Amino acid sequence: MGTKVITPRTVGSPDFMLILTTLALLSLGIVMVFSSSVGYQVGYVGTTDVFKFLKAQAEWAIIGIFAMILLMNVDHKLYKRYAPVIMLFGLIALVLVFVPRLGLVQRGSARWLKLGPFTMQPSETIKLALSIFLAAILAGRKLKSFKDILLPLGAIGVCALLVVKQPDLGTTLVIVFTAVSMLFTAGMRSKHFLVILGVGVAALALVINKTQYMLERIQVWLDPWAFAQGKGYQTVNALLALGSGGVFGAGLGRGMQKFGHVPENHTDMIFAIIGEELGLIGTAGVILLFVLFVWRGLSLASHLKDPFSRYLAVGITCMIGFQALINLGVVTGLLPVTGVTLPFISYGGSSLTLNLAGVGILLNISRYSQRDRRAQLNRAAKTLDSVS
Repeated sequence: MGTKVITPRTVGSPDFMLILTTLALLSLGIVMVFSSSVGYQVGYVGTTDVFKFLKAQAEWAIIGIFAMILLMNVDHKLYKRYAPVIMLFGLIALVLVFVPRLGLVQRGSARWLKLGPFTMQPSETIKLALSIFLAAILAGRKLKSFKDILLPLGAIGVCALLVVKQPDLGTTLVIVFTAVSMLFTAGMRSKHFLVILGVGVAALALVINKTQYMLERIQVWLDPWAFAQGKGYQTVNALLALGSGGVFGAGLGRGMQKFGHVPENHTDMIFAIIGEELGLIGTAGVILLFVLFVWRGLSLASHLKDPFSRYLAVGITCMIGFQALINLGVVTGLLPVTGVTLPFISYGGSSLTLNLAGVGILLNISRYSQRDRRAQLNRAAKTLDSVS
């Protein structure tokens, strides 16, 4: 018949929609970091250096894009071979935050490592490292019995304990939710999930009950207006900022809540400033972009036949998706304050760089997915030739 055979020698093009969505979120983030950080610099710090955070975020964005492009062109299956080493380095970094002179304590939390003039947040690194490690483990086993999930659960438990000890409950939840999503994708049984859920809820209740500031945050969350001048100040003013924006917003750069009213307005609470300045249209656009990102990531995973690639795609997608969901829940008052940033949009070098690196891996997976589809078309074409 002379049917054209498609040669699958090279990988395909990366997922254009994922790239477009990521760059849209990143561009919006740079703009909003500048707008909101003006209020932080003037309202809280009392300085006129309004370009400080813009320059830093732009620099990290360039580094992150470079990492994304680099990893987009590195075969993601190599990580399977080095997964234990990647995981080990992630755990070592988590432990080092508790070492004096290496760990940097800010606001009572030991979340940062000081490396000369730079600081990094190992809890951001461990999210990606754990996703790679779990994908490698789960790719080689079937989760028929509870014994089959003991090693993954052990890895999840160690990471969660080290992060919650910092303390950082928000990132701990992102880690747990992401890992459980990967276990479900790998075929974890419902009865095993119920056991994990029961143990997890009990552990969470114990941690909250033993930690005074977490108990206070739960109390404030239940009625933030009763603590409007105290510990509920952040939530109340974030809600006021969101509400004052209306449908169209006050206009880019014209928000007033960022001037000494909404704490962490360029980091954890940046979504509130988006709501005030860009209105319902702006906030709905952000949510739509994250929904699109998650849809593309999970859609990609659903078409992958290689288990490692599929689990890793789910892990990276859920890692970003759950972090966004928790941040949006905190800003809108649906969840207690946890200190989780909004991916690609909030100010922060570690988070931005690692998330873009994760997207790079996801894009590489999409390229190999296209190659696999070419191989399928090639086989189908050969079959048609033989029939004819």
